[in-house]
Amino acid sequence: IMMRDVRVRGLAGSLFLGLGSVSYSLYLVHVPVGGRVVNLGRRFIDGSPLAEFLLSFLALGVSIGFAWVFYRLVEKPAHGLARRVRVTAA
Repeated sequence: IMMRDVRVRGLAGSLFLGLGSVSYSLYLVHVPVGGRVVNLGRRFIDGSPLAEFLLSFLALGVSIGFAWVFYRLVEKPAHGLARRVRVTAA
């Protein structure tokens, strides 16, 4: 199925654009950051399905927050530097 001209406006559109911007950073940090949140959190919860769900949701939020910081401090400046690199034929 080919989708064309999909436009999402308002808060949802901003959310999707923001997540799209940090998606690579999120890919890089979700296991080390989210995994640590889950491992730490399991020490303090009772193991019920609701507690596990809430812990996963917390891990996702922390991972997204960390990915945003990583994007702003590392990925975005690296994009700027990469635009200035000129490659010439040898």
